Amino acid sequence: MEINWIKTGSFRIISLVKEFYYAERLQFIKIVFAAQILFSLLVFTVSGSEMFADNDRVCFVGDSITHGGSYHILVREYYLTRFPGRTLTTFNCGLSGDTAGGALQRLDNDVLVHKPTAVTVMFGMNDVNRNLYGKKDSEVTEQILGDRKKAIDKYTGNMEKLVKILREKNVKVTLITPTPYEQTAAIPASNFFGCADALAQCAKIVTGLAGQYNTGLISFNQPMTDIDNTLQTADKKATIIGSDRIHPGAFGHAVMAGLFLKDQHVPAEVASVKIDAAKMSVSTGNCKVSGLTGNAGSMTFTCQEEALPMPNFPELDQAEKYIPFTTLFNQEIILVSSLPQGKYAVLIDGQNIGEWPAGELAKGVNIANLNTPQQRQAQQVRTLNRQLCNIQELLRNLYKTTLTLKYNKIDDSNPAALKKGMDDFLEKNKNASSLNYYKLLFSQYQKLKDEQNDNLLKIEELEKNIYASSKPVAHVFELKKI
Repeated sequence: MEINWIKTGSFRIISLVKEFYYAERLQFIKIVFAAQILFSLLVFTVSGSEMFADNDRVCFVGDSITHGGSYHILVREYYLTRFPGRTLTTFNCGLSGDTAGGALQRLDNDVLVHKPTAVTVMFGMNDVNRNLYGKKDSEVTEQILGDRKKAIDKYTGNMEKLVKILREKNVKVTLITPTPYEQTAAIPASNFFGCADALAQCAKIVTGLAGQYNTGLISFNQPMTDIDNTLQTADKKATIIGSDRIHPGAFGHAVMAGLFLKDQHVPAEVASVKIDAAKMSVSTGNCKVSGLTGNAGSMTFTCQEEALPMPNFPELDQAEKYIPFTTLFNQEIILVSSLPQGKYAVLIDGQNIGEWPAGELAKGVNIANLNTPQQRQAQQVRTLNRQLCNIQELLRNLYKTTLTLKYNKIDDSNPAALKKGMDDFLEKNKNASSLNYYKLLFSQYQKLKDEQNDNLLKIEELEKNIYASSKPVAHVFELKKI
């Protein structure tokens, strides 16, 4: 499958090939790891989106996959560490159980209220009405087929309305194709078979709208489907989605973040230092080097990098098999040429971070994923960002509960009326799969309501701490022959 990119300003307009051909297999790339050869895919899709800019205010709009998910958290962590001089404010505007139509209803008071400069939109999982699927062929009536079409038509109309309104507000729009439904894994959860095909159709619609209205486009559906198929060639129970067939887990969200960043065409370079040991000369990328002294056998210099590496975590390592994060997004290179034969230790602030032969150092070694002071600083940024995003999710839970009470006309001004209304709601929905979720929401409601203002203040404080913690500091590098 060929991709024809046409660059226009800061936008990349995709022509010729669209995700309409979702049944076609995307190309796989074999990635060779040190210990073994793993068949992995670097997914080439027909999508592209503008990178977020300094002072952007980004709302991630979606359903529960955004509400309780982490793909947008990982995207934010990339920007915090790669562009520490930028201000990027993000808002979790996902809402469990929501649809494109629901987003239209809450657009003013839940999205535009944040004065966004950019909005990403991902819907489909609830729009297709999963209850219309998972039936035997003999049970699929003309009525059901008609209802399926109505659901898709409604989705199309509502997504187009969202795009038009956001464009009228001069907001940069990025559409995201919906994540797939897991209908092929051999897992015990009820299977609404056919739902994945409906979501693939939604992906075609989203791709068409992105082309029609010249919005950004991030492709999740087809790449994730291909990864899922690859997983299941080895293990029929494996899935990139969750055990409920709907919600991707941490591994799935790591893949989603990788797909998101890939489609934004973000830079791979963290920093690079290239030294000719014979001439004792240096060239740099995204950093400044000073005080280079010594000789080919032992040298010292101070490096002030302009970025931090992406913070490591286990699910990122797992996702690396399918989305090469290190190659695409995390290149922190030390290259030293003209060294005498032998093995050399590289130290940062007195800490030995690794030892390499002269030949490897001449090619360049990537230290981004090693236990360096820079990686530890990135981990601190990640910890603070997780605290902030966890509070944002609690606020989303409060908003979801408030809407539930409103739509069901439950009075929360009177404790007795509130309890009765909640109890009646739970009794009415006692057989619903979402029963435990609503029990949790109701149990948290009063506490979250009381703590709302405090949580908003905590977010402000965490934002300040995050930006302070993300500023790179100078480090002393040493190269010593062993």
